[in-house]
Amino acid sequence: MIFQHLTAPSSQHRTRSRPRPTQGQALLEFALFVVVLFLVAGGLLDVGRALMYHAILSDAAQEGVAYGTVYPQDEAGIRQRTLESAGSLLTRTNDVEVAVIYQGAACAGNGIKVQVKMTLPLIFPFSTLFAPSGEIHITGEAVQTILRPPCR
Repeated sequence: MIFQHLTAPSSQHRTRSRPRPTQGQALLEFALFVVVLFLVAGGLLDVGRALMYHAILSDAAQEGVAYGTVYPQDEAGIRQRTLESAGSLLTRTNDVEVAVIYQGAACAGNGIKVQVKMTLPLIFPFSTLFAPSGEIHITGEAVQTILRPPCR
């Protein structure tokens, strides 16, 4: 019995360790994950809205500049055409600024640029970490060559 101390202890002498409670830890990890998930989802929501409004403003500017290439002296008509194009997709067109910029005289061969700007309020409260004012400024613009009337 010299080697008795080298053999494995019998099952009677083993102490059973209690399983540690992990349900509380799992709940805490889930709660932290959900917070991060909501932050990311909310940020993606605001980014998606900003991209959508940028596309709307760019399309409206393109519509306005297309009208302006044929009727360059009609600035009110260019603005109206631009706002009508954006108006079907924008709920608040009174917050939209339209600028008509001529590159040279308003006649054939010169350029015309229509710039459409608006301020978009952010929905998700934590987006103010990236935009402290709680809103972002979006601009869409288009440039074309004036087709008529001929320059004198």
